[in-house]
Parts: sequence; structure tokens; C-alpha cells
Amino acid sequence: MKDEGLLALILGMALVTYLPRLAPFVLLHRWSLPPGVRHVLEQIPAAALGALLIPDALGALPGHPGVAAVGLGVAVALSMAGGNLILTVMGAVGAVYVLLR
Repeated sequence: MKDEGLLALILGMALVTYLPRLAPFVLLHRWSLPPGVRHVLEQIPAAALGALLIPDALGALPGHPGVAAVGLGVAVALSMAGGNLILTVMGAVGAVYVLLR
């Protein structure tokens, strides 16, 4: 592929990626969303993260899905209790370690 074609391809992909991200800011900056819609939209990052991580977390210990679920539960509980990230991870790993012994 020639350099001009490659540059056009890269610029085209950048434009196609950037426009959907820019559109809400350009189109919705004059209006405020209803509180219910705003609340739903604010939950999307956590839901997406959960959808990506939870299946892998539960399958992390082949043959021991219950232990993996307990480790995940401990991590969630410690995280919601306001623990820092390192203590949350150490607590979950410790719970799994104790259960596997």
C-alpha cells in the first residue's frame, strides 16, 4: 500500500472513531438530560467493567468456581467498604488461599 493510501486509511479510521464520541457533546450541550436518564448513563462504565471482568474472575480457578465466587465476593465487599485497592486485592487473594488449602 502506498504511503498516501495508508495515511488516508489511518485518518479515516480516526475520524470514524472520533465522531461517535464527539457527537453527544456537540448535539446535547444545550440540553440537560432528565435525572433518570442521567443516572442510567452514569451506570454504564460500571456495568461494562462488570460484564468484562466477572466471567473471567469466576473462571479463574478451573474446577473451583465456588472458591472463585467467594474471592470475587470478598473483593466486592472490601471495595464497597472503602478499602484501598491493595488491601482489597490482598483480602481476596487471602480468602482464596485459605479456601484452597
